[in-house]
Amino acid sequence: MRQTRALVLSVAVNFVLVGVLVARSADDPVPPTSDAGETPARATPALRTAEPSASPTGTTQPAADNSLPAPRIAPSTADGAGVVYTFDGAPPGPETALRIEGWDTQAHSRRPETWHTMEAMEAQHGPACEAPAAAHHVSEWEDTVFGCNNHIMTALNASDYGVIYLTPGALVDFSGGAAIVQWDMSTHRQSVRDWPDVWISAYDENLALPLDGGLPDLQGPPENAIHVSFNTTEFTPILTVVRDGVEDKRGNGWEFPTARGDIAPGTNQAATRQTFRLTLEAGRVTFERLASPTATYIRFWSHAIPELGFRQGVVQFGHHSYTPTKDNSGVPGTWHWDNIRISPARPFTILQANERFVEGDGGTVTFPAPAAAGAHLRFGAIGRVKVDGRDIEPVVPTEKAEHFNSYWVPIPEGTTQVTVELDADGWYEGPFFARDFSIWAGGD
Repeated sequence: MRQTRALVLSVAVNFVLVGVLVARSADDPVPPTSDAGETPARATPALRTAEPSASPTGTTQPAADNSLPAPRIAPSTADGAGVVYTFDGAPPGPETALRIEGWDTQAHSRRPETWHTMEAMEAQHGPACEAPAAAHHVSEWEDTVFGCNNHIMTALNASDYGVIYLTPGALVDFSGGAAIVQWDMSTHRQSVRDWPDVWISAYDENLALPLDGGLPDLQGPPENAIHVSFNTTEFTPILTVVRDGVEDKRGNGWEFPTARGDIAPGTNQAATRQTFRLTLEAGRVTFERLASPTATYIRFWSHAIPELGFRQGVVQFGHHSYTPTKDNSGVPGTWHWDNIRISPARPFTILQANERFVEGDGGTVTFPAPAAAGAHLRFGAIGRVKVDGRDIEPVVPTEKAEHFNSYWVPIPEGTTQVTVELDADGWYEGPFFARDFSIWAGGD
């Protein structure tokens, strides 16, 4: 049995953060956010990631361009003891946000053919950020997280399995009483095989790439975690509590209200976001949708939970794509996010690398600033891993060598670059790939 203390929540983002979201009681109306009537502003340079290489394995230096430009500045706004992230900015067209200052972003797909270039899709918002049902073409990983009209979107198409995780540099702190994680999200679902979720886990047990144990990719959940997933036919949020590596799913989709329920007829559910609130306290987790001019209040559930060994948790927001067109299930999806609030919060630092990936035998990863004392290197990889010549074990044991795993590696203070080596892992002999590197510090 793995020894840990975790709680996980998924989603990471990087944009301009301004404004204060005022706390409301569950019965107070919350105006939904909308795409309508917003004025375009100037754009920032597009983020470019890797182009396909001739061979997925490559050599010490990847054949593809893996460099990333400077991240967008994403200052947080204080909200009492908490923090609020609003994604203000009205660019003239969809603006990349794959790399955001102070956030960690993981953009994953299982098929090697898609590691450099994602499977193309039509993402919501038009070429000039026109509101849905307008759309624009997306075929590069840097465009899977983007901003329009004062909020951000995730858009993903994976004919095998794929996920985007956005993680802000703030722990939710329920050590002194109840704490909330609150966010605005669209409720228009484009495929029953495409869904959002949220994980909460302890800082020292967090996974770059967590996943339900029953899904066909990655290596499973953290040792201890709280997970809220909308992966039900009914689009109903379901709680899973992970304790000592054992997943305890609390109910089924038909037992609770759908997140799309009781919304006013005629509401554009892609362009209108509703406010969801997760309340964490010792021994209990509650999930609600707050009232708004277009939707009624819903208390989905309030569950007692066991002691998980931590009272401060990493928050991750996720978007999953699992063959979204299979069996006429729909089309690849876009989710809209805004006003992410964590209160009380404990800030920590996240420093993203200058390069997005290394492949083949490995390569060098550099950072724009030195690592602080007590820092860890965080990334996902497939294949046996060495960092600066040291053999590195993943956070959770590798059960399927053909799947990516999550790494959390202590590094010395002052580190500005690391060398990552990749090699065969048991029967798995390639291709090898490691990506989405960041340095975390100050959360333990």
